[in-house]
Amino acid sequence: MGHRASRPHPRQETPIQQLSWQAYGLLVAFVCLSVLAAAVHAQQPATPLPNNASTRSWSDGWDCDRGFRKSNAACVPVELPANAFLDGYGDGWTCERGFSRQRDSCARIAVPANGYLTSRGDEWKCNRGYRIDRQSCVLVKIPLHAYALNSEFGDGWACDRGYRKVSGGCESVGLPANAFLDTAGDGWTCERGYVQIDRACRRIDVPVNAFLESSGNSWKCARGYRRVSESCAVLEVPENAHIDETGNQWRCNRGYTMGGARCVAKL
Repeated sequence: MGHRASRPHPRQETPIQQLSWQAYGLLVAFVCLSVLAAAVHAQQPATPLPNNASTRSWSDGWDCDRGFRKSNAACVPVELPANAFLDGYGDGWTCERGFSRQRDSCARIAVPANGYLTSRGDEWKCNRGYRIDRQSCVLVKIPLHAYALNSEFGDGWACDRGYRKVSGGCESVGLPANAFLDTAGDGWTCERGYVQIDRACRRIDVPVNAFLESSGNSWKCARGYRRVSESCAVLEVPENAHIDETGNQWRCNRGYTMGGARCVAKL
């Protein structure tokens, strides 16, 4: 008997090959749809571009040229009143320096004597030594030991350093011994190591084994001591305890708990 020839098995595609064919089919379909959409769009009539307009370079549509503004589907000229100029966008206007907008016109700003236009040019303020009184700038009456402020409101003056306002004038602060003027200059603070008592600065008595705190107006016991009235006593630390982070109290070690004035083992 002769041997029967075996049939070749059909070639099997791997899962990766199957996915590649599916992706290829999707790509072809996407390209066809894009071409069809472009053809349909090309057949549609283009929107007419109005006069004094330009198409947008970054998207569909159009914008009016500078000096024109949109009105429905057209571009109409921006009507500039006297003493005005086109704004940064080109579709509106701003008044020149020295003028203020009054509805559809620019009115001149009336700057009174001893006044000036601000940097924006749309309002005025009074010079130093003057203050606003309605629509004018009036002279500020400066009392003794005072100076003029660069302000158009209020009194228009302030007291010199070392003086304070009292009844429309300036009186001396009156520094006690061991004191200095505060930042504002109209009050005082005691020097370090002194504390204010009424209108005087009293020296702080720092006891033995103590030091002045950073504020300079109080004291604290050194590490290992505790405050008792106006002195510092040795801090007695029981067995199985340690001085805590304050330096003036004690705390039981790990595994122990406070039991009165000593540390006992935890159960």
